[in-house]
Amino acid sequence: SYEEFTDITKDLLELSYDDTEVTNYSSTAITYTMAPYLFSSLGIAVGKILNFPFLVSFYLGRFFNLLAYVLLVYFALKIIPIGKKLLFICALFPTIVFQAASYSADVVINGFSFFIFALIMKWLFDKQRMTVPNLLIMCSCFIIITASKMTYVPIFLLVLVLKHDNFTSRKTEWLIKLGALMLAGLTFIGVFIYGQKLGIVQWTIPGVDFKAQLLQIIYHPINFIGVIIRTFLTQKEALLGSTVASLAYIGYLGRDILIIICFMS
Repeated sequence: SYEEFTDITKDLLELSYDDTEVTNYSSTAITYTMAPYLFSSLGIAVGKILNFPFLVSFYLGRFFNLLAYVLLVYFALKIIPIGKKLLFICALFPTIVFQAASYSADVVINGFSFFIFALIMKWLFDKQRMTVPNLLIMCSCFIIITASKMTYVPIFLLVLVLKHDNFTSRKTEWLIKLGALMLAGLTFIGVFIYGQKLGIVQWTIPGVDFKAQLLQIIYHPINFIGVIIRTFLTQKEALLGSTVASLAYIGYLGRDILIIICFMS
């Protein structure tokens, strides 16, 4: 109730970090690395340094996440050579905006994905040569995205869309592309080992063997690709709706809202 909300808010505003103890709680996010929490932790740190109440520091963490997302999208819109309006609309999808002001790992993933996609598009259109700073920026974005959720490791494949004009020679092109793909493998392995030590299966399903599933994918990649295709074909509305018109615990906003948003896009 509203009365309960005001009472809890008052208690949290009176709660200071000076008279609390550090306690670790089990969470589905425990297997994540620190990557998706770089910005939110900075906001919390500012609150602690300035000795703000717990609740203010908590919201500062969310605000810093939102600020990071806004800046990444801003620079993405500034540099992308085409499709600015489409990128702008995608960045403002209800689900994306809802996540942007939260502690979700998707905040960092979405922001950096928009940014690096726009940057690669700019390099392609400008036929810009790949320099050391460009390479560092690209690989850093890829690593942060994959370290946030290792299932996003295919983001490294974007390096393959770069053309010959983006490199000084064929040799340099293949060295960079193969090096990026090797880095993808190392990043995936590192994040996987980290998560496995802490219990990588976040939502355990009775009777499902995680190791057997993983081995099935590794040894039968063609079958797994077929599973992915069938999933997209049979659940396309659910998949699209969850990324466009779903607000976490509030739920799916419905097909009508989804159609309106897609039509506006």
